[in-house]
Amino acid sequence: MSQTPVSQTSIIRTLIVDPQSINQDLICLICSQLVVNPKECSQCHTLFCSECIQESLIKNQICPKRCKEAFKVEDINRIVKNLISQIKIKCLNKGCDQQMQIQNLDSHLKQCEYVLTKCQYTDCNLQDSLKNIKVHQQYCNHRTKTCEKCEEIHKINQQHDCIVTIRKKVKLQEDLIMVLYTRMDWLETQQKCFQGKHQLKWVFPPKIAQCNQCKKENLKVRYLCEQCGVSYCQMCMKPKLNNQQCPLNHNFIQNFNRQRRGSKECDCCGTQIFSRSFYDQICDLILCRTCYEQN
Repeated sequence: MSQTPVSQTSIIRTLIVDPQSINQDLICLICSQLVVNPKECSQCHTLFCSECIQESLIKNQICPKRCKEAFKVEDINRIVKNLISQIKIKCLNKGCDQQMQIQNLDSHLKQCEYVLTKCQYTDCNLQDSLKNIKVHQQYCNHRTKTCEKCEEIHKINQQHDCIVTIRKKVKLQEDLIMVLYTRMDWLETQQKCFQGKHQLKWVFPPKIAQCNQCKKENLKVRYLCEQCGVSYCQMCMKPKLNNQQCPLNHNFIQNFNRQRRGSKECDCCGTQIFSRSFYDQICDLILCRTCYEQN
């Protein structure tokens, strides 16, 4: 979203060099200040701030100066715009003593060296004029450099050891390789299981073990391939219902308003259940409404 230029806001009223010199014809009839984003009455040509006249129209659909004709708001003419744009103001940035016409304010602010600026370096919270920040950034303790040997970015005042950095990178690569090897072993086991068309057995009661797919510990393992020894938690291998019964043909009990006794997690998707749930008391299997109906 574009920001309104400062020259089109009420801030300019506080920047006028000589308020007493303002032509009284440029004063808003409602707020008695220099008009901002001015509009005029099509009959009497009295000026109003856009915001002021909008608020006035909400209360009454007539000209504040009581014109007899129907009230119509129009944009001001070019001559009035020029008169306003030539009013002399000062810069709003602290420390800047430059003066200019309103029409030149926005372009000046884009290059003013006294605009409040934050230091560009991470962890440095210093804010000062752009002029002072430029000097500060040459000596800031938070400035960084890139090591030519190991390419690590570090703060200029921190001790740097390329060997330590390289060891960390090697360790990360080794950990990644181990993850990939584990994943490959899992895929090979899974492929053999599927190619051999092994049957997955529903474990009853559930076995607390590690899931061979997600590798999480202490999970309820529900499906087990007895030939490959591969086991799956309920999230990786969702229970396959038989006509809305559990894999062992147990009926589900519908529970309502579980939030009164605290919520539970769905054994399939892991989301918190606050309202309706479906519970197989024998297999200790609880499903949310979505997982139950999708099966």
